[in-house]
Amino acid sequence: TNELFFVTDADITLPKDLVELSNKYISKYTAWFPVCFSLFENKPQIVAPINGNWTKEGKGMFASTKTQFEKSGKFNLLYKKWGWEDIDLWISYFRAGIVPLRTKCKGLIHNWHPSLETKTEEPEHLKKFGFI
Repeated sequence: TNELFFVTDADITLPKDLVELSNKYISKYTAWFPVCFSLFENKPQIVAPINGNWTKEGKGMFASTKTQFEKSGKFNLLYKKWGWEDIDLWISYFRAGIVPLRTKCKGLIHNWHPSLETKTEEPEHLKKFGFI
């Protein structure tokens, strides 16, 4: 019933207060790109150094308004390697004048699975920003 939405990968456990957190971090000038806790193989969903680590970037999730998403240019679908479209989107929000907030989110957990990532060349414009 409003413009707010949250996008995430399917391998993420979501916190119970996701709606409240989204409302807290999204404003006219900000979008939320939360940082999740990534579990190691065969570990319980408990945030602790022996179970996993905090990711350095958003890993396929953000909360925004539809207007902000459209202003940013949406996802660049030309990327072949996993994750680059997420990094590109973060940069696009920034360039559109929308602050992409990064915060750790304790109940947001990336569940371990074997990597399906393929090896391809790194795009120069993402190297320039220090993301890869």
